[in-house]
Amino acid sequence: MGYGADPGASSSRVELKRELEADMASEDRNEKAEPAMVPPVANPGIIRPPFVYLSAIVSLWLPVTLVPAEALMSLVVIPREERYLERRFPSEYLAYKASVRRWL
Repeated sequence: MGYGADPGASSSRVELKRELEADMASEDRNEKAEPAMVPPVANPGIIRPPFVYLSAIVSLWLPVTLVPAEALMSLVVIPREERYLERRFPSEYLAYKASVRRWL
């Protein structure tokens, strides 16, 4: 035995092992175990790289997609909507349009 070892520790380990084996033998193996509070992944660092790569892809493609989308909205969608509103509600829309700013 090493320094500071408990002489009764080996006998208590043997007794503990016997108790655990007896408990396991008496349990019904077909019973469903209760769910434990275990995280879905033992090491969260494993999940991080795909999210880093995804955010890099999104941040690189955001200007590429945002600029054409803004141009489409400003040059096509908004003017078409304003022409429709001027035809559908001529006096009300023109009064409203004069009372508010176009952009925030």
